Amino acid sequence: MKNPLKDKTEPTSTTVSISCDKSEDNYGVVLKAAKEHQKGQRFEEAANAFLKAAELAYSCCIEYTDVVSSYKEATKCFIRLKDDRAFTTIMKAAGVYVETRYVERGIEFILENGYKCCQEFGDMNKADELYQKADELRSQYKLSHTCVITEFVESEFGGHIDEALKKAYHIYNKVVV
Repeated sequence: MKNPLKDKTEPTSTTVSISCDKSEDNYGVVLKAAKEHQKGQRFEEAANAFLKAAELAYSCCIEYTDVVSSYKEATKCFIRLKDDRAFTTIMKAAGVYVETRYVERGIEFILENGYKCCQEFGDMNKADELYQKADELRSQYKLSHTCVITEFVESEFGGHIDEALKKAYHIYNKVVV
C-alpha cells in the first residue's frame, strides 16, 4: 500500500531484501538489543536498533502495533538526542497508522510528537510541517478537529500566563485560519 505521507520531494530509497529468518535480522533479537541500548542510555544505538526493528516488523508483516511501537521508541530516542531523524520516524509511524486505517491515531501521533519536537528542538518550522501533515490527513479523510484541551490550569504554565496566551493565540489562529 502506498504511504500517503511520503514527501514527494523525498528521494526514493533502494529496497533492501530482509530475511525474516536470519538471527541478525530477527525482529525479536533486534528489539531486545534496542531495549538494552535504551536501558543503558545509549540512545543513538537504541534509536538505530528500534528503527531497524520497525523496518523488520513491517517487511515481515508482523502486527502493525509492533511496527508502530518500534517507530515510537526510535522517535523518543531521536528526540532525546535532538536528532532530526525524529521527524522521519514520526511520519513513518503515522504512515503505518494510515495504512492500517487508524488515521485518527496517526494524526494524534503527529500532533503529540510535533509538540515535543518543537519543545526540544525549538524549531517551530519543523513542528509546523508536522501540524500541516496532520491537517492534510484530517482534510483528506474528512475528519473533524476535536481538541482535548478544554480547561486552562494556570499552575501548568509556571506563572508565565502572557506567554501561554500568546502560544494559545498562535495555535488558535492556525486551526481557525
